[in-house]
Amino acid sequence: MRGAFGVLTGAVERYDGTVARVMGDAVLAYFGAPKAHEDDAERAALAALEMRLNAATYAERLRAERGIAELAIRIGINTGLAVLGDGTGRGIEYTAMGDAVNVAARLQSAASPGSIVVGDETRKQLEAFFELRPLGSLEVKGRTAAVPAFELLGRRAAAQRTTVPIVGRDRELAILREAVADVRGGRGRIVALVGDAGVGKSRLIDEVRSAWATAGGGPWSEARGQSYGSGQPYHLLRQQILSACGATDDEPAASVRAKVATGLARAELEPNSVAAMLVMLGMSDDAALTGEALRNEIARINEALVRRRFRDEPGVNVFDDLHWSDPTSVDLLLKLFALADELPVLFLVAFRPDRQSPAWRLRQQAETDFPHLWTEVTLDRLSDAESEALLGELVPGATLPDGLRRRILEKAEGNPLFLEEIVRALADAQALVRSEDGTWRVTEGAVDVPVPESVHALIAARIDRLDEPARQTLQAASVIGRTFGYRVLQRVAELNGQLDKQLSTLQRVELVREVGRDPERRFAFRHPLTQDAAYRTILQRRRHDLHRKVGETLAELYADRRDEYAGEIGAHFAEAGDPRAVEFLRQAGDRAMRLHAVEDALAHYTRALDLARKAGADDAMLEPLFSAKGRAHELRGEFDQAAALYEEMERVARERGDVPMELQAVARRVIVHGAPTSVRDLPKAQDLLERALPKARELGDRATLARLEWGHLMVAAWSDRLDEARGAGAEAAALARQAGERELLAFVLNDLSRMQEGRYDAAFGGEAATLFRELGNLVMLTDALSTAAMGRLTVGEYDSALAAALEAREIADRIGNPWARSYSGMVRGYVHFDRGEWGTAIEVWEDAIRYGEKAGFLVVRVGPRADLATLYHSAGAPEKAEEHLRAARELGERALPDQLGWVISAEIRAALARGDVREARRLADDALTRSARTPTGGGFIDLAVADVELAEGRTDAAIARAASHAAEPDGSHPRSKAFEADWDLLVGKAQLLRDDLDAANVALARGVERARVRGARRVLWLLARVWADVAEARGDTAFARSQRDEARAHASAIAASLASVGLADRFRALPEVRATVKGRPWREGVVVTP
Repeated sequence: MRGAFGVLTGAVERYDGTVARVMGDAVLAYFGAPKAHEDDAERAALAALEMRLNAATYAERLRAERGIAELAIRIGINTGLAVLGDGTGRGIEYTAMGDAVNVAARLQSAASPGSIVVGDETRKQLEAFFELRPLGSLEVKGRTAAVPAFELLGRRAAAQRTTVPIVGRDRELAILREAVADVRGGRGRIVALVGDAGVGKSRLIDEVRSAWATAGGGPWSEARGQSYGSGQPYHLLRQQILSACGATDDEPAASVRAKVATGLARAELEPNSVAAMLVMLGMSDDAALTGEALRNEIARINEALVRRRFRDEPGVNVFDDLHWSDPTSVDLLLKLFALADELPVLFLVAFRPDRQSPAWRLRQQAETDFPHLWTEVTLDRLSDAESEALLGELVPGATLPDGLRRRILEKAEGNPLFLEEIVRALADAQALVRSEDGTWRVTEGAVDVPVPESVHALIAARIDRLDEPARQTLQAASVIGRTFGYRVLQRVAELNGQLDKQLSTLQRVELVREVGRDPERRFAFRHPLTQDAAYRTILQRRRHDLHRKVGETLAELYADRRDEYAGEIGAHFAEAGDPRAVEFLRQAGDRAMRLHAVEDALAHYTRALDLARKAGADDAMLEPLFSAKGRAHELRGEFDQAAALYEEMERVARERGDVPMELQAVARRVIVHGAPTSVRDLPKAQDLLERALPKARELGDRATLARLEWGHLMVAAWSDRLDEARGAGAEAAALARQAGERELLAFVLNDLSRMQEGRYDAAFGGEAATLFRELGNLVMLTDALSTAAMGRLTVGEYDSALAAALEAREIADRIGNPWARSYSGMVRGYVHFDRGEWGTAIEVWEDAIRYGEKAGFLVVRVGPRADLATLYHSAGAPEKAEEHLRAARELGERALPDQLGWVISAEIRAALARGDVREARRLADDALTRSARTPTGGGFIDLAVADVELAEGRTDAAIARAASHAAEPDGSHPRSKAFEADWDLLVGKAQLLRDDLDAANVALARGVERARVRGARRVLWLLARVWADVAEARGDTAFARSQRDEARAHASAIAASLASVGLADRFRALPEVRATVKGRPWREGVVVTP
């Protein structure tokens, strides 16, 4: 027996229990004294299960060694009060007496050999974590009432969730099971569960979990959006990272950091990647990684983690309550969705149909980008018949009076959660009573029991029935959030040791549930509506006090993770009206900007600035908030809001007499009004400059003066004062270097690179790009790349231009920046247009215009849009051309008048295409009074005017205009290189019309050579056609035939490229194209209108 007792008592001691007495063949043990634990019932159950296992192992040994046939134990567990005393005086043996001990003995005697029986109070504490089987009731000597008994079968695989029976969801279940089967078969899927609160999204996720386990299991991870987490970058995805690393939010920072580092190391991530992930998780502030660079690195690492996790076996990633997700997590999740194309992974997301939430944006983008992977399951309310069936499942055996049944179903309106809550409310009111066998019966007077009008009223009624300590506990928890930790609630609720009791009550009435115990207990409201209803019952003054306590508690408990928790702490202080909120929210905004979570940052800065204004914060706090919020608006393309904010910043600074803050505000106003944005206003920017520059020079602040001189560069350049712009830029660059403002220096150099009489200055541009790379400013790196691409375009270096523009586009897509995508597309469109890839050019330019509208980028929506109109005319779609011309002119007149010459050049071509030479002349005269400060735009203007002269028969004037555009000796004329072949074509046409065949031949031969170097099919087919006329006139019919064949081939290739946009046939139907295909001479179609 000594050996047997050894294996039994060892289990008790392992779970910190106390062996009270060994009596013959029995052992009495208890948990909770002399040392109490929050989970003593669970510890007792685990000890009992281990006793049974150890006893079975010991019995096998006895059978093998001694031939003893049988050794079995029976265990009884009960919970209650007992009288304890030290029976020996030496602290070795305790005695336990009382009713709880008597019931435990009765339960033990009722157990069959090898089984464990527990009482009802113990059952309540175990049922969420252990499998239990009802055994009925036992008679106990000395008690009048029978004792319910339950057999403890073992631990649950996961904590049990109270669930609504599945009714009316056969179609949805079939879709989900098919998705599981597809992933098991090696095909990735994305499934979205969309529906209102309470319709069963989380319940279906439970079903998928069960189906996954039944099918063999594999990697499974879950994350849940939290209402308080929507402003915290990566809040949703960090849950999955922590879970995968075996860490929780409740652990000390050092422990979490160690577990994360270990987990990421197991994933074979290099040290730099681990550092980036620690920044994402809020556990580090590595200044080497910020902004877009950090966001890009985080995306890359998360993609690598998903690949590593699912490369060898299929798995599931679940994201519930996505409507509460932070925008940054949604952006990253969209990138991860692409991995379902190559990995056997199921992304299962659930959210409400809230069109304003980040989840809805994810839905729209995923439908567009992943139509072959995306399946949306919309959960509607249950039908009347389905509601009836569910009611029957909830109260089996009950015969409800027709009136009561009808009222229940009417109030529930087909919502499963509401229906369940109504049944709970009726049960709480004793209108419905559950029998021991699990069936329900209706009590007398049930028909008269009122059914709440709404689910909020229903839950509020349940809360009202709680005793005061339990209700206050629930209210305190509702202030903390949907989920809450034991330590935070313990400090906030201040229940003097009664918290465990109140939490047990709240779990028993199923208002909250326990969701974890390692390293501390964590709880969650059973449904968001429960939290909301509890929060609404708190009086305003107490609500403020509770928020303040939560903020202070979080700040104290997580002092070593302040950056990570800043947003949450700041939000609580803000709700409390506590001025400490300002600093925490600013810190949260800065962290979001470092992560390039601009939307989150803007929300934090906005709230912080509002609070700072109300609290009368000092200038040291206001200036960075104004500047940071304004920059966030700019990055979102909200230039009108940025301009208004900087104007307010200037006014506030003047009222306070803060000159440095005033000049910072003016400098930012100059830039936002001087750049080609939606609020461009050059006269206003010039006026601001003239007011601010003398003050700035007097103040002597190099950084402020450098920013103003940068604005000076912009205003002068867009006012066609290039020498002045270069001078201002040189001074701005020198000041920025002296002040150590590397990012500002990069901005200045980037603009200087395009101020060299139309040439691109690779030295300035290259240094700017290098600085932006080093600083991690990917937004401006894309700008530098696209600027370099435009510079290479103007000198005919198409391959390098396209490479730079494509790199800019790739970065733009990674960081989700619409301005960068628009600018890169603007450049790429010209390359594809010139190369005769017209379908691609149309798609790229349409995309660039669409994103330009989204970003507030004006330039692409004026000149390049006009060039798109020219392309549509050339492709045989004049109605599309006119639509774009109207839009380009309207915006040009309103916001970019200096770009109207560019638009007019396209209008000239449209008029010539219609045969209206007089209108073309009127437009040409207008265009000559204007200028366009981009090489491409300027080139098109002069070519259009020369085409008018040619149409008028003024061949000498056209040839003279072409001569003025001849390349300089170094081949660097700003408006000639990209259009050299076009000028050669024009000269060739003019000389042919003058019958100077030799001059025409020279010009056309030169044009063909230049166009072939660039692969410029746009002009090659026209050059070949005109050259054929010249060759034929010179008597070289074979060459003329070869040129007509070449022209036909080029026109055919252009037509083929237009098939993707449905314009191939319309292009082929154009008279000039038909004549080319038939081999007709070019001169046949020439009409001169003097």
